[in-house]
Amino acid sequence: MNEQGLLLNPECTVAGHAGPIHLVNFSPDGKLIASTAMDMVVKIWNTETGQEMFTITGHSSYVSCFAFSADGKRVVTGS
Repeated sequence: MNEQGLLLNPECTVAGHAGPIHLVNFSPDGKLIASTAMDMVVKIWNTETGQEMFTITGHSSYVSCFAFSADGKRVVTGS
């Protein structure tokens, strides 16, 4: 960690999108990461293992926005 308390070294690395990453966001509890890319999908990752948990498909364009619900059990997406 640096002087501001930020972790500068990655704890895990995720790979799996077929295009450049557009957005990344942590779930409220920090256990999941959601990522979107120009490949028109959202991927949900486990932050401890880096393992892909889910892939959300069906968008007709790149995913321009997404959010976790307050309890972290749902994700809303928009394209």
